[in-house]
Amino acid sequence: MRGNKNVEKSYDSSGPARFAFYKGSYVKVLAPGTYRYFWWSVATVVVLPIGNPFVVEGKDLQLFLHDQELVRELDVVRVEDHEYVLHYEDGQFAELLKPGVYAFWNVLRKHAFVHMDVRKPEVPAEVDRSILSKLGAVVQTYDIASFETGFLYYDHLAAGAFAWEVLFLEGAGFGDG
Repeated sequence: MRGNKNVEKSYDSSGPARFAFYKGSYVKVLAPGTYRYFWWSVATVVVLPIGNPFVVEGKDLQLFLHDQELVRELDVVRVEDHEYVLHYEDGQFAELLKPGVYAFWNVLRKHAFVHMDVRKPEVPAEVDRSILSKLGAVVQTYDIASFETGFLYYDHLAAGAFAWEVLFLEGAGFGDG
Protein backbone atom coordinates (compact mmCIF):
# COMPACT_ATOMS: atom_id res chain seq x y z
CA MET A 1 0.00 0.00 0.00
CA ARG A 2 3.02 2.24 -0.22
CA GLY A 3 2.20 5.55 -1.92
CA ASN A 4 -1.51 5.15 -1.22
CA LYS A 5 -2.85 8.54 -0.05
CA ASN A 6 -5.27 6.74 2.27
CA VAL A 7 -2.34 5.35 4.22
CA GLU A 8 0.27 8.14 4.27
CA LYS A 9 0.80 11.89 3.96
CA SER A 10 3.76 13.03 1.85
CA TYR A 11 5.54 16.40 1.91
CA ASP A 12 8.14 17.57 -0.59
CA SER A 13 10.28 20.21 1.14
CA SER A 14 12.33 21.43 -1.81
CA GLY A 15 10.74 24.91 -1.96
CA PRO A 16 9.69 27.15 0.91
CA ALA A 17 10.73 26.44 4.50
CA ARG A 18 8.89 23.60 6.21
CA PHE A 19 8.65 22.79 9.89
CA ALA A 20 7.77 19.54 11.58
CA PHE A 21 5.45 19.56 14.58
CA TYR A 22 4.54 16.59 16.75
CA LYS A 23 1.35 16.90 18.80
CA GLY A 24 1.50 20.66 18.20
CA SER A 25 5.07 21.09 19.48
CA TYR A 26 7.89 22.27 17.23
CA VAL A 27 10.38 19.54 16.32
CA LYS A 28 12.70 20.90 13.62
CA VAL A 29 13.15 22.60 10.26
CA LEU A 30 12.87 20.05 7.47
CA ALA A 31 15.78 19.85 5.06
CA PRO A 32 14.99 19.50 1.34
CA GLY A 33 13.55 16.06 0.65
CA THR A 34 10.38 14.04 0.81
CA TYR A 35 8.78 13.19 4.13
CA ARG A 36 6.06 10.61 4.62
CA TYR A 37 3.74 10.33 7.59
CA PHE A 38 0.83 8.00 8.16
CA TRP A 39 -2.47 9.81 7.79
CA TRP A 40 -3.39 9.03 11.41
CA SER A 41 -0.06 10.46 12.58
CA VAL A 42 -0.09 13.42 14.97
CA ALA A 43 2.86 14.89 13.04
CA THR A 44 2.12 17.97 10.93
CA VAL A 45 4.15 20.09 8.55
CA VAL A 46 3.85 23.88 8.31
CA VAL A 47 5.00 25.58 5.11
CA LEU A 48 6.33 29.16 5.21
CA PRO A 49 7.44 31.26 2.23
CA ILE A 50 10.97 32.49 2.89
CA GLY A 51 10.27 35.82 1.20
CA ASN A 52 7.94 36.83 4.04
CA PRO A 53 8.70 37.61 7.69
CA PHE A 54 9.03 34.53 9.89
CA VAL A 55 5.60 34.06 11.46
CA VAL A 56 4.02 30.73 12.33
CA GLU A 57 0.33 31.33 12.94
CA GLY A 58 -0.74 30.47 16.46
CA LYS A 59 2.86 30.01 17.70
CA ASP A 60 5.05 32.41 19.65
CA LEU A 61 8.40 33.26 18.06
CA GLN A 62 10.24 32.32 21.28
CA LEU A 63 9.30 28.65 20.72
CA PHE A 64 11.61 28.55 17.69
CA LEU A 65 14.62 30.55 18.90
CA HIS A 66 16.18 27.59 20.74
CA ASP A 67 16.85 25.90 17.37
CA GLN A 68 20.34 27.14 16.43
CA GLU A 69 20.05 25.76 12.89
CA LEU A 70 16.93 27.84 12.33
CA VAL A 71 18.34 30.95 14.04
CA ARG A 72 21.29 30.95 11.59
CA GLU A 73 18.76 31.47 8.77
CA LEU A 74 16.96 34.31 10.57
CA ASP A 75 17.67 37.91 11.48
CA VAL A 76 15.98 38.46 14.83
CA VAL A 77 15.40 41.97 16.16
CA ARG A 78 14.00 42.95 19.56
CA VAL A 79 12.28 46.33 19.75
CA GLU A 80 12.12 47.62 23.31
CA ASP A 81 9.17 49.56 24.73
CA HIS A 82 11.06 52.86 24.35
CA GLU A 83 12.06 52.27 20.72
CA TYR A 84 10.97 52.17 17.14
CA VAL A 85 13.13 50.30 14.64
CA LEU A 86 13.53 51.09 10.97
CA HIS A 87 13.71 47.87 8.95
CA TYR A 88 15.64 47.90 5.68
CA GLU A 89 15.67 45.10 3.08
CA ASP A 90 18.56 45.11 0.62
CA GLY A 91 19.26 48.75 1.49
CA GLN A 92 15.67 49.93 0.92
CA PHE A 93 13.39 51.11 3.71
CA ALA A 94 10.74 48.40 4.24
CA GLU A 95 8.80 49.22 7.42
CA LEU A 96 8.70 50.72 10.87
CA LEU A 97 8.72 48.14 13.67
CA LYS A 98 6.95 48.83 16.95
CA PRO A 99 7.83 47.17 20.29
CA GLY A 100 8.06 43.39 20.07
CA VAL A 101 10.31 40.65 18.68
CA TYR A 102 10.54 40.07 14.94
CA ALA A 103 12.32 37.53 12.74
CA PHE A 104 13.10 37.73 9.03
CA TRP A 105 14.60 35.13 6.71
CA ASN A 106 18.16 36.13 5.75
CA VAL A 107 18.53 33.63 2.90
CA LEU A 108 16.96 35.82 0.17
CA ARG A 109 17.44 39.36 1.42
CA LYS A 110 19.91 41.31 3.53
CA HIS A 111 18.20 42.95 6.51
CA ALA A 112 19.43 45.98 8.45
CA PHE A 113 17.87 47.68 11.45
CA VAL A 114 18.21 51.20 12.87
CA HIS A 115 17.00 51.67 16.45
CA MET A 116 15.36 55.00 17.36
CA ASP A 117 15.03 55.81 21.08
CA VAL A 118 11.81 57.74 21.71
CA ARG A 119 13.31 59.22 24.89
CA LYS A 120 15.62 61.32 22.71
CA PRO A 121 13.93 64.06 20.68
CA GLU A 122 16.15 63.93 17.60
CA VAL A 123 16.07 61.36 14.82
CA PRO A 124 19.46 59.56 14.70
CA ALA A 125 21.94 60.90 12.14
CA GLU A 126 22.13 57.51 10.35
CA VAL A 127 18.46 57.79 9.32
CA ASP A 128 18.15 58.95 5.73
CA ARG A 129 16.11 62.16 5.79
CA SER A 130 14.31 61.12 2.58
CA ILE A 131 12.27 58.50 4.47
CA LEU A 132 10.97 60.86 7.17
CA SER A 133 7.76 61.42 5.21
CA LYS A 134 7.08 57.66 5.54
CA LEU A 135 7.34 57.94 9.33
CA GLY A 136 4.61 60.54 9.75
CA ALA A 137 2.88 58.60 12.52
CA VAL A 138 5.94 58.78 14.82
CA VAL A 139 8.09 61.64 13.50
CA GLN A 140 7.15 65.30 13.25
CA THR A 141 9.13 67.44 10.83
CA TYR A 142 9.24 71.22 10.91
CA ASP A 143 10.89 73.54 8.38
CA ILE A 144 12.46 76.65 9.86
CA ALA A 145 13.35 79.41 7.42
CA SER A 146 16.68 81.25 7.62
CA PHE A 147 15.01 84.32 9.12
CA GLU A 148 13.22 82.30 11.83
CA THR A 149 14.29 80.71 15.10
CA GLY A 150 12.86 77.41 16.29
CA PHE A 151 12.52 76.18 19.85
CA LEU A 152 12.25 72.52 20.76
CA TYR A 153 10.46 71.66 23.99
CA TYR A 154 10.33 68.13 25.30
CA ASP A 155 9.66 66.47 28.61
CA HIS A 156 12.70 65.95 30.82
CA LEU A 157 10.95 64.93 34.05
CA ALA A 158 12.82 63.07 36.76
CA ALA A 159 11.77 59.54 37.67
CA GLY A 160 8.44 59.31 39.47
CA ALA A 161 4.71 59.21 38.95
CA PHE A 162 3.00 62.29 37.58
CA ALA A 163 -0.64 63.17 37.08
CA TRP A 164 -2.36 66.18 35.62
CA GLU A 165 -5.89 67.31 36.22
CA VAL A 166 -7.82 68.61 33.28
CA LEU A 167 -10.03 71.55 34.31
CA PHE A 168 -13.10 72.41 32.32
CA LEU A 169 -13.80 76.09 32.67
CA GLU A 170 -17.36 77.32 32.40
CA GLY A 171 -17.89 79.51 29.36
CA ALA A 172 -14.54 78.58 27.85
CA GLY A 173 -16.08 76.28 25.27
CA PHE A 174 -14.79 73.12 26.96
CA GLY A 175 -17.96 71.78 28.50
CA ASP A 176 -20.47 72.48 31.21
CA GLY A 177 -17.94 73.08 33.97
